[in-house]
Amino acid sequence: MLSTRASYRVFPLWSSRFWAWLTGKPDHDQKPLLQLTPVGYATCSVPTYVSGLALAIDALRLDGASSIAALLLGWALAVNGARRMVSTVAHQCIHRRFTGDLRVDFAVANCMAIMTLTQSAKDYHEEHFRLHHHAVFSSSRDPAGVFLLQAGFRPGTSVRSLWLRLAVTLVSPRFHVSFFWVRLRSLVNGLSWPVRLIALCLWAAFFAGAFVLLPTYAGILALVIPLTLLYQNSVLLEFISEHAWFTPPDSSTLPKYIHATHSWGRFCGRRMP
Repeated sequence: MLSTRASYRVFPLWSSRFWAWLTGKPDHDQKPLLQLTPVGYATCSVPTYVSGLALAIDALRLDGASSIAALLLGWALAVNGARRMVSTVAHQCIHRRFTGDLRVDFAVANCMAIMTLTQSAKDYHEEHFRLHHHAVFSSSRDPAGVFLLQAGFRPGTSVRSLWLRLAVTLVSPRFHVSFFWVRLRSLVNGLSWPVRLIALCLWAAFFAGAFVLLPTYAGILALVIPLTLLYQNSVLLEFISEHAWFTPPDSSTLPKYIHATHSWGRFCGRRMP
């Protein structure tokens, strides 16, 4: 039987690249058109994020449907860029896979954190290596597991109740304010005082400029929503679909393999009829 991805061969050959992008799965023997280096990937992610925020700001100078379309595209680009800057670039930095130099990699990770107002490299490293290891992986002691428990996702809950909890959490002011506060606290505590002051001045100048150019409601639409609500919902959706949470491993599973047995592959698409 053909795999789900192979079933897309019913479409013209020229569309194969599109289906590889959409599904997250290449066809058999399909090679990427471009092999990005870590630096190349970062230089793609950062402009995506910045251009998204810029487009969202500029969108509110337009009228009608073009304004809405530009705003939605700006939000999508900003969140896409921010998530790649953190979950890919900063993640590889704390694993020392960006340049291989610990100080340089941590500096890059902190730049990503400052630009996106997220967890500092110091806290990210501490959480990822000391608190996310195989002994507690995907359990109630895993930092990501604690995050889900605090959000109300508890083991033993019915599927219907979990879906309801997700719907409520996605729009919960309490969840988003708490999440954003944790982000800011981690960022501030993980940076040296000189870097904190530089970051504060840069963001203060940026927000001041944006809110001078735009009405308050427009600044909230253009900046606050993608940096908080949309970004944090993206993190939540990733976390709940990433691992088999709160499921004890089989007794025969070696601890070093639990990352494989308790992690999901996430792809987009269904088998073609």
